[in-house]
Amino acid sequence: MNVKKQMFQIIGAIFFGNFGSSVFSFATSLYILQRTGSALGMGLSLIISPIVTLLLTPYVGYVVDSFNHKRILIFSQLATIVALIVFGFLLIKYSKYYFVELIVLLIFLKIADSLLQNTLQSSVTQLVPKENFQQLNSIVQSSNSLATVVSPLVGAALFSIIPFGYFAFLKLFQKLLLYVLFF
Repeated sequence: MNVKKQMFQIIGAIFFGNFGSSVFSFATSLYILQRTGSALGMGLSLIISPIVTLLLTPYVGYVVDSFNHKRILIFSQLATIVALIVFGFLLIKYSKYYFVELIVLLIFLKIADSLLQNTLQSSVTQLVPKENFQQLNSIVQSSNSLATVVSPLVGAALFSIIPFGYFAFLKLFQKLLLYVLFF
């Protein structure tokens, strides 16, 4: 496989993984604000991602260093797909417990995204030539910044036109598309 295609796959997988998760996370926080009127609940949902990242970074690094990268990538994507399906049906059936379900899902999604991103970044040495590392890292950082800036706008726009119940299925579609296109 040529270098440009490998780089495109890595950048695309990381960008779309981060972008989709950020859109879902922001829409979730808006949903919590809408349902409860509580800015504290909204803030809690927004702070989940950085807290999970901070607490799990050493463990994610250990898992990435200890296990087969392809299996980690496939497992994290499939586990996310299953979690989103379960969440979608739980939200429909037990909608009064939505807050706990959402927080657990956000934690789970952040763990899976951390596994995805760290595994891809540690696989770079095997996927692209050494002379392309700096270029790839630069583009990955730029795409992460773009996802961070654009995702709240997209999340808010989608939240205003799509009922929140469909967000889990949109995220599921995004994960399935990511899995098919990049793995």
